[in-house]
Amino acid sequence: MRDLGTRDREQLAARGITVEEAERQLLHLRHPPQPFRLDRPCSVGDGIVALTTAARAKFHERCRQAAAEGRVSKFVPASGAATRMFSVLLGLLDEQPVPTREALEGRAAAGEARALAWTRLIDRWKNFPWAPDWSGPNPDNAHPAEILDALLRDPESGLSNVPKGLVPFHQTPAGPRSAFEEHLWEGLHYLVDRHSRACYHFTVSSEHESLFAIAAERSATSIFQSSGVKIQISRSQQSPHTETLALDLRSREGSPPGKDQNHRGEPVRLEDGSLLLRPGGHGALIGNLAEFAGDLIFIKSIDNVRPESAHQEAAYWQLVLGGCALTLRDRVETWIKALQETPEREALAHAKAFLSSEFGVEVEADAAALLQALDRPLRVCGVVENTGEPGGGPFWVRHRDGRLSCQIVEAAEVPADVEQQQIFRSSSHFNPVLLACLIRDADGAPYDLEKFIDRDAVFVTRKLHLGHPLLALERPGLWNGAMAHWNTVFVEVPGSTFAPVKSVFDLLRPEHQTKT
Repeated sequence: MRDLGTRDREQLAARGITVEEAERQLLHLRHPPQPFRLDRPCSVGDGIVALTTAARAKFHERCRQAAAEGRVSKFVPASGAATRMFSVLLGLLDEQPVPTREALEGRAAAGEARALAWTRLIDRWKNFPWAPDWSGPNPDNAHPAEILDALLRDPESGLSNVPKGLVPFHQTPAGPRSAFEEHLWEGLHYLVDRHSRACYHFTVSSEHESLFAIAAERSATSIFQSSGVKIQISRSQQSPHTETLALDLRSREGSPPGKDQNHRGEPVRLEDGSLLLRPGGHGALIGNLAEFAGDLIFIKSIDNVRPESAHQEAAYWQLVLGGCALTLRDRVETWIKALQETPEREALAHAKAFLSSEFGVEVEADAAALLQALDRPLRVCGVVENTGEPGGGPFWVRHRDGRLSCQIVEAAEVPADVEQQQIFRSSSHFNPVLLACLIRDADGAPYDLEKFIDRDAVFVTRKLHLGHPLLALERPGLWNGAMAHWNTVFVEVPGSTFAPVKSVFDLLRPEHQTKT
């Protein structure tokens, strides 16, 4: 089997990918590792904390003080494209010819999905955030092709051409507000320091860098004029060295009976013979987070942001999570200091009990082992009741070495056997991506986050490239395997903090409609 030749090695080196890393990726593609098995779902009292009113008040004030001191910032992965939001409507545009309104009405009556999406778009047109400023074809009588082309594919304003973060999400008196802009306004309620500054970081794709730069300048000006707050926005892109290889499945699937089924094909190549390198997934952003190197960093998904009427509630829970994280770190640093100064039997026993009760970490009552378990990044993750949304949740997992830990687990990470699938489906809570992260040690130096990744917790998925099947590799997810060896606490938060927009029609949910 031919894998990596001289030309391949030169291509990889140009992207900053070592041969050892490429070979590791090929090994994972051919023999996907299973780094853990689910032990049980986390539940309130067993891996999930339900905070008392008094505790919430204490944590809220603790984080409010930290924000005033300029120690709090927000990190938002925002490089995703908007195409998937509009996939059903784009399917109509791909039909040749695009059906007439009359034809779509007939198809909708028969329950056809694309036609139903069209009728919903038109029937609820005024409820979408772009409607008040719409200057395109009349949605009441224009041909569907004209409306959909202007809405989705117009070179200047087509929404499927922009990143998801710049799609209008909400109506405001000043005009439509994108998800990116809404995150900035929301942050005014929990990021502003005593010098009227608020700090944000967004990861963006290179092709949309200029669009975000324009939006950032416009929003910063508007926010300063309205509130006097000086917005500090930094941006970064996924590093080329985090890209991953893929395997061609055609040879394996077309092989005769009896062929070795462990053979997983050759690396996928482009027409010129070079390797196909694909984005490594959101787990590739752990390096961006490390370079951001703030003190207390909130991580939130770009599509989980509500209108201004809900910002106060969102801010309350962000501050509670942040205060919880800061309080835990204070206690961690107290035990680190105690073990360094007087590692006596009583101190060892209390530190061991602290690790077990707060993080579910079981280690020997040995000073070196306890210090190693304490001295690592810390995160507090908000979790909501599971209402059937697609995505991951909090679980107790058993690692290959037998130890248990609390992890956020996605469906794609779960072994295929019936028992494991049943455990995954029985989860009572869901991960909305509301993280409060502390990535500096007791001396204020940033941790090397690469050391805390479970590199076997990769995602291997089937994809298509130019119509051909392949196996794609994604790096351990940002809040999954990339944070697998962090100290983790799950805190129950209300479902109102979670309002994702996966489809354009999610914008019609009550939680995204502006209250008048």
